[in-house]
Amino acid sequence: MRIGVFLCGEVAPELFEQHGKYSAMFESLFSDHTDDIRLKFYNALNEEFPSNESDCDGYIISGSKYSVYDSDKWIESLSAFVARLYEKKIRTLGICFGHQLIASTLGGEVIKSEKGWGVGVSAHNIVRRPQWLHTNHKHPNSISLLVSHQDQVISLPEHSDLIASSEFCPNAMFCVRNYFLGIQGHPEFNKSFSRGLMQHRRDSIGEIAYEKGVESLSKSVDKPEITQSIVSFFLDE
Repeated sequence: MRIGVFLCGEVAPELFEQHGKYSAMFESLFSDHTDDIRLKFYNALNEEFPSNESDCDGYIISGSKYSVYDSDKWIESLSAFVARLYEKKIRTLGICFGHQLIASTLGGEVIKSEKGWGVGVSAHNIVRRPQWLHTNHKHPNSISLLVSHQDQVISLPEHSDLIASSEFCPNAMFCVRNYFLGIQGHPEFNKSFSRGLMQHRRDSIGEIAYEKGVESLSKSVDKPEITQSIVSFFLDE
């Protein structure tokens, strides 16, 4: 299965030498599933899009330092492409910014949350369990992911099913008509990059949120489970 990945941001120069490109993070995420998943990358910032929606079997929209309500032309163009993917029922996953773009494109609402930044490891309660969702047997009713965001989806599009929620982020994971999936967390991140990103954004995040975020890195992350969930979602298992 060929999955097109829209890269909506670049790793900051200060973090690049140690952590590499976002494309490498996605390749690492699916490294155990190369027989099933092949990735093709598109630079959304440069409005690089497939010639046809069917060029790939499914798509991933990455995170970004930008907001879906910004007026940049590439965001408008990507949103239009996402709308066509939805019309053609092509399986699509949005991560962080991508999660928010799916919601915004399909009629939901995204704002900069007055709760401030969510960073580090965040646990979300499972409120609905699709067939493709895998969870850790040690805590089967929740899923923990690395997060880095200040924008949030505050209302879901029509025909959405909420999958995971927390007090801080009520709409942490949702699915639209079973073929569009939004995840606020970052399955592709590891803890080392999360720590570096928090340090890089420390002034913006604020000292209290920064310290709590760094402390949270001692908690476990359900990366294998969410990766298997994503693979199962795309393969319709």
